[in-house]
Amino acid sequence: MGSITQGDSKSRIAWVDIAKGIGIIFVITAHTSLDYTWLGKFINSFHMPLFFFLSGYFFSLDKYQNFRAFLVKKANTLLLPYVIFAAVSYLYFLLRFHLGDSSYYQDLNIYQVFLGIFYSAGTREWMDFNLPLWFLTCLFVVEIIFFALKKGLTNKKHIVYALILCSCIGYLDGVMNSFKLPWGIDVALTAIVFYGLGNLLKAQLQSLLSKPAWLKIMLVVALITINLVVSQNRVNLNMQLLGNYYDFYICAFAGVAFCILIASLIHSKILVYLGKNVLIIMAVHMPMLNITSKIVDQIGIMSTEYAREGIRVLLTLLLLTPIIYLINAYMPFILGRSRKRANRAYVQHNQISEPTIHSMKQSSKI
Repeated sequence: MGSITQGDSKSRIAWVDIAKGIGIIFVITAHTSLDYTWLGKFINSFHMPLFFFLSGYFFSLDKYQNFRAFLVKKANTLLLPYVIFAAVSYLYFLLRFHLGDSSYYQDLNIYQVFLGIFYSAGTREWMDFNLPLWFLTCLFVVEIIFFALKKGLTNKKHIVYALILCSCIGYLDGVMNSFKLPWGIDVALTAIVFYGLGNLLKAQLQSLLSKPAWLKIMLVVALITINLVVSQNRVNLNMQLLGNYYDFYICAFAGVAFCILIASLIHSKILVYLGKNVLIIMAVHMPMLNITSKIVDQIGIMSTEYAREGIRVLLTLLLLTPIIYLINAYMPFILGRSRKRANRAYVQHNQISEPTIHSMKQSSKI
């Protein structure tokens, strides 16, 4: 599943897992109340483009004999997890709907939210059961479109022109059309730009990552500065709220680039672990944030909003650890993997060590 599962565990690339680990922490943070702060605006300018870019990096026509094989693979690794996580999330939604704050749910229709499992448009009225799951169906659409582009356009320049056309259509759709299409088809027109360039710029990316550390550090500082200076509006890729067309792409690619550069500069078992399990975290973190919110409220009033939400993010990651273990060890079919292969990969490549768990617990102490 591209950046979400990164294929066979034997071919994993450390900087990719670290970049995904950084990215998923940003995703969780953006789903707290910090979403509406300067930090939220900064994160939203690039965090979802990062995942589409990394997914495109691993795309290859050579992996599949034909379109049918490609479709079956993507259905197993994207649609199957989506359906399972969406169904379980809907049951949790029903509990909250009947037992939670009635004022929050008074404008929701439980039948429309149920149909949202199949319609998969990332809005509250369709997917309040678990909004982040929109990414899985949208990525599925992006992969199908890009497969067609790679098959039909053998000239690299023609693919670039097609991506530019998609970016224009996607932007205009966001400006002129408020109707959300199913499976994130409308969002896919913008997302495919990052996916496609992630695939087309492999050689250039490898060249960049081979640069000396001091140069990469300078580039990180420059790219973060560019993002902060250029970014003027709050961006939401899912809702197609992109602000200025040029500013959006400048900030998004600056953010993607500095995340990848940082990932190539650091070594972190925790980030690698998070990156390897990003699909599970993506699919489960939103319900978990609801639980950690209640836990933090019981602890007492924090000194600042940043402290409160930071603790929620850490608690969410800690509470997700046993869920990650259970799914990998006993229910890998949820991720489109066989139990035998998943157990072998988990033991050899995906097991978090006791020192790592201890360091995570230590880092959560304030």
